[in-house]
Amino acid sequence: MQSAFPFFLLMCASILTGCGSVETPWTRAPVTDPALVARASRVAAPLLVHCGDRPLQLNVLDSDVPAGYSWPDGRICVTRGLLDTLGDAELAAAIAHELGHLLNGGHLHGVAALNGAAASNDQEEAADDAGVRLLIECGLPPSAMARMLQRVKDSALTPAHCAPDLERRADRLFHARDGLRR
Repeated sequence: MQSAFPFFLLMCASILTGCGSVETPWTRAPVTDPALVARASRVAAPLLVHCGDRPLQLNVLDSDVPAGYSWPDGRICVTRGLLDTLGDAELAAAIAHELGHLLNGGHLHGVAALNGAAASNDQEEAADDAGVRLLIECGLPPSAMARMLQRVKDSALTPAHCAPDLERRADRLFHARDGLRR
């Protein structure tokens, strides 16, 4: 059984696409579809091998909003909407980004979201970069990170005011080193 999220986290958290909006998909029930849970676990497995002994927990939440979050205690949540929006390589990039918050110098003091609403631009870019390094270590295409950000930005469920940051981060990665083109 998955633990409930404390109320104080809900008060300070932002979501991937909400940019501080009232929508909080992590309050939704965990997905019970075994195929979705199995897919998320399968995609995350090679990434988690590179995380050492840190306790990590991956959850899939029942929300249409394409979102991902990480908490300092090692919880990572992705939504059904994120799984529906992304292919496996891009889903791995989203999970790698969230792991980047947890493994990248321990800067995460509260909940973090893919859109950066709960962290600074520097922290989001650092998590993107750590995620790219993790993808490379796992033999996955580093370009999946930029493609993931672009696909989340392009989702009809992503509010327009979140698009500029997602676009900026995707462009930054697309125009980075040649190694990101693999």
